[in-house]
Parts: sequence; structure tokens; C-alpha cells
Amino acid sequence: MPRPIPAKLIEDTARELMARAAIDIPADYRDGVRKARERERNRIARFVLTEMERNWDIATAERRPMCADTGLPRYYVRAGNEAVIEGGFVALERALRRATADATASIPLRPNRVHPVTRRDHDNNVGIHAPEVTYAFEPRADWVDVTTVHKGGLFGTDYRMLFPTDGVAGIKRFFVDTLVEFGKRGLACQPAIVGLGLGGSKDTCVRLGKEAACLRVVGSRNPDPAIAALEEELTALGNYVGIGAMGFAGTSLVVATHIEVAYTHTGGLPVGMHSFCLSSRRATARIHPDGRVEFRADPMWFTPVTVMRLDDVRMDEVELGTPVGPADLARLKLGDVVYISGVLYTARESVYRKVVEQGVDFPASVRTLTNVNFHCSPAATVRPDGTHAVEAVTATASFRFGKSMSRWFERSGARVVVGKAGLTELAYREWFVPHGAIYLTTVGYGMGAAYGRCIKRVVDVHWLAELGIAQALWVLEVERLGPFLVEGDREGKSLFAVANREINLRLEEVYRGLPPYAMGRFGETTARTDEII
Repeated sequence: MPRPIPAKLIEDTARELMARAAIDIPADYRDGVRKARERERNRIARFVLTEMERNWDIATAERRPMCADTGLPRYYVRAGNEAVIEGGFVALERALRRATADATASIPLRPNRVHPVTRRDHDNNVGIHAPEVTYAFEPRADWVDVTTVHKGGLFGTDYRMLFPTDGVAGIKRFFVDTLVEFGKRGLACQPAIVGLGLGGSKDTCVRLGKEAACLRVVGSRNPDPAIAALEEELTALGNYVGIGAMGFAGTSLVVATHIEVAYTHTGGLPVGMHSFCLSSRRATARIHPDGRVEFRADPMWFTPVTVMRLDDVRMDEVELGTPVGPADLARLKLGDVVYISGVLYTARESVYRKVVEQGVDFPASVRTLTNVNFHCSPAATVRPDGTHAVEAVTATASFRFGKSMSRWFERSGARVVVGKAGLTELAYREWFVPHGAIYLTTVGYGMGAAYGRCIKRVVDVHWLAELGIAQALWVLEVERLGPFLVEGDREGKSLFAVANREINLRLEEVYRGLPPYAMGRFGETTARTDEII
């Protein structure tokens, strides 16, 4: 049982988060405003942006709230599935309410929360359903993330039920309508981060729009290429409208557009839009069971495939024995460094054809010994006395087995596949996840010697005469064979997909301005994030 996180620690952390959010502008937003000022040619709008930055400097230096209207303070809590909180989540919410009341008096924050009918005000930003607390959960974690957002509650927010025939053009129309409605006279306090929630039901799209505006950092992109492209289009469109900082003419209306989506009713296209104003106030801390508190700028609110970076991978070392049991499979996470001891087998194209396409039975003796399949060809030889020597093993690219994988799991009983380069997240979700299987990638193609020295003996060889040394099914006893990396986990996430999202951000910059070829090739893609195999 993990050590409980003290409720008092949560309260103290939340109080500090309130101060940081009210006083210190996030660096990502400030950098976005700086770039907007550099692009801005309208003198008045440029003057406004310059004075905004000066105000932020004063707020940080003198520890004053950056804006007297400190909005409606609220919290987003991402709790690890294994996290234990002293007193439970009821105690957590009480701690957040106490921290809000204390911070309202000590920072101070403006008391903005009143009863909607009687207008009763407790002067502490606490009341019925106030402050709001929204929860999300993280598998295989024992920490709690607390994010506070101070979000205005009046202007720059709207909802519209569009229909499928409205399409992207309708989304753009609604986007411009809302910007113009609140942009003139500076009612939305621009420049702003604009968040759009697309899809779901009405409440879902409005919630997603707020989270997109408040919880994603400037410079981030939706992992869906089509949505990421729409984000860029809307930002450019918003700044082409002609409205600048605080409603003056200019090109500094939108610092960034963030979109989050949800599957929706087949007959509708609901859209919710939020503007996170020039006082974009948020702060996050991760609270660990051992008492450590880590403050950071990025809430990392969305799913790991949206927010995870290679630097977030912990790379814990794991020893696996074969056959690998369900409990060992369940504890593996993306990026773990794995060493295998016991028995495994090699199987590649010819073996897959025999077992999957031709229906030849997988050797029962092998299935009893192990459930680990290495996509490789060994550097092996048959000695004069009939024994075998395997000096090196090198993985082959696993994408070539994709169409056979689901049937392979059924016929072979494999639950661990080792290969080179991996498959797509879609392949993992469709073929691996239903069978509880994971994919390990080799750390390099030329690791034959390091891997080969871990082979203790050849247990058996199947179909050697028929298929030859390179394609036969070799059954090998190994000791601490590795290292391998968990590339595809039990949830269908991919380590290479995380890497590719980081790479693609740079590729957009690298290819920007480079012209296409004068003549394209048949079937060629010009999208730098696409792969053709």
C-alpha cells in the first residue's frame, strides 16, 4: 500500500499554486505574446502589448496579482490510480476549498463568487459548487497533480450546435463570429489563447473547449494531423480578422488555437469555444507520497499520447522470465528496459505463412515452453556432429507481419513480440491489446554480438530443412537477453509515436518554405508526417 499523501500538504500546495497563478504569467504564453508583438505593425496594439509585458514584470517583481479581476479560481486534479490520499478525495476537496479561501485573503484575490439570485458573497471565492474541481486519472502512478486555473467567466465564450453539412467551413464561421462578437472593444481581453471543443454532447464540447484553452501550453499541437492543421488555420484566420490587442486594429487577436475533440452523434457537430484572456493564469504541482512537491508550467492534462514526451519516459529496468505471465505483462510500461531469461523462439515470414496462411499447427512443445516470439534471423550454423551454434541474432522490421498478427496470437499463444522499429498505435490497439500482448523493440539493428552472447544453447529447430537457416523456427535458451525497450504497451501506446510527435514539430519548421518538386511521382505523398510502406 503506497504511503498516503497528507491532506495538509495538498492544502499548502494549492495555496502556493493560487499565488503563482495569480502573479506569474506562464512562460509559454509570454513567449507567444512576445512573438505577437514582434509581428504587430499597428502602433496602438503594439503599445498595448508592450505595456502588458511591463505589467507582468511588475507583478512578478513585487508579488502582486497581475490583474485585479482574478477570475473564477478552479482546480483540475489528475490522480494516479495507485495514489492514496489521507482522508480520501473528500479531504482533498476540503483542502482545496480551505486553500482557496485563505489565498483570497492573503494574496489577495478578488472575491468573485456570488449566489446567482440573491447575490450573496462570502468574500472568499467559496460557495455552492465553488471552486469547481475536475478529475482525471493516470494508470500506474501514485502521485497527484493539482492545477489551478483563474479563468474569467464573462466574455469570449460561446456554444453552437452545427451540423455535419456545416463542416470545417461552419467551424471557421462560428470561430470568426465569436472572435468579432467579443473582440471589438477588447471585451475578451485579447490577445487570447482560444480553445475549441468539437464533438461530444453539449456539455462535453464546452468542457473540452475550456480545457483546451486553459490546460494546453502555447506551442503544443493536437496529435491528430488533421486537427493540428485546423488549429494553425484558425490561428492564422483569427489574426487576419484585423483585430489586435484589446480590440484595437491589428494582427494580435489570437496567440494560439487549441482544439480537443470527442466522438459525437452522427447527426450533429457541437462546438464550444473559450478565450483564455491576456491574463492566462495557471499553475501546476505534482505531489508525491514521500512529500516531494514538483512545480511546473505544463499541466500535462491530456492523454499521454497528447502530452507525453520522450523526457517523460522513466526507463525502469525489468527482468522477465519465460513464459511471461499476465502479472509481469501488466506491470510493463512504455520505455521500460527489459531483459529476458528462459526460452524464446525466432519466427519470421516463412513461419508466419506456414502457421497463419497454410494452417500448419504451431509446435505444441514450443507453446508449452514460451510465449515470446523474436522477429529475427540468427547467424547460425550446423556443426559436423549435427549440433547447432548461434553466434548472433539481429531483429528484422516487424511491420511486415502486421496483417498476420491477430491470427498469430491465436495460433501461437505469443504474448511478447520482439522486433525492430515496431508497429503503429492503431496496430497495437487492434491486434495486440485484445490479446494482452506487448511489443519490445531492439535498441539497434546491429546488436547481434551483444544479443548473441546471451544465447546459452539451441533447444530445438523446426522446419530447418524446408525453410533454411534464416527462416527456420529456432528455439533458444537465453540468459538476460537484452536490452529491449517496451515500444507497444498494453494500452496500445507506442514509444515511436511519442518520438514522432516531437520530430514532426521540427519537420514543420524544416520544410516550411521549401517548394514542392516541379513534377510529382505517382502515388507520392507530400505530407511530412505520413509514412508509406
